[in-house]
Amino acid sequence: MHKMANHLALIIAGETKINDNVEMISYGLEAILSTTMTSLSALIICIYFHWVYEYIVFNICFIPIRAMHKSFHFKKFYQCYISSTLMITVSSFLLHETEFQIYYAFFFLPLVLLHYYLSLEKNLFIHLIIVIVFTLSLLFNNVFAYALVITLIIEIILMLRRKY
Repeated sequence: MHKMANHLALIIAGETKINDNVEMISYGLEAILSTTMTSLSALIICIYFHWVYEYIVFNICFIPIRAMHKSFHFKKFYQCYISSTLMITVSSFLLHETEFQIYYAFFFLPLVLLHYYLSLEKNLFIHLIIVIVFTLSLLFNNVFAYALVITLIIEIILMLRRKY
């Protein structure tokens, strides 16, 4: 993926050698290409199994939280691709196949507190929004509440991976 992004960056920049400008373009292209490839792969799997709604709900919950916190990143594309695709499809499967139980709500506050403790940003406002969205989703749509629980568990695992 890195070589392909570098090649495309050279074409876009109109350069023959890699310089700072080409590296910056390459970095952005690599992020776009890898995210697109992972998302499309997971979406195709979820379409096949009729988990599209769960795929969308999980991504609505996961992407903003993941984007706001620094956590573990794989060094190689294929490791990231396989684990991310697997994570998205397994989460979609769990949302589709398991019913949200109200006792999951009792685990939510400790999860939010642990997530806050492990985060480098220590942004209380973001965690307050997560709690508010969770509380509202308990009233209107339990799938979103369950997706937030799964998202926090995954984020905590990724943060622990970063630390140890």
